[in-house]
Amino acid sequence: MNLVRSLRLAFRTPAPPSRPDESRRESDRRIVGRLSNGNIRLQRGEYVTRADLEEQYERVRSCTFDDS
Repeated sequence: MNLVRSLRLAFRTPAPPSRPDESRRESDRRIVGRLSNGNIRLQRGEYVTRADLEEQYERVRSCTFDDS
């Protein structure tokens, strides 16, 4: 029975965002949280995406340290 359930979950398409004002990032985190098994951080949406890393990198890069 677990095999059938796993196959059904693997091949179904995720539901569209239920809230129209929800951003793509929030929607992705909600879907990952719902479909993940065993990893509590994934279930809570506590993971970093490439877009998050790039945003953080640009924020750090824009800092200036003026010694004069």
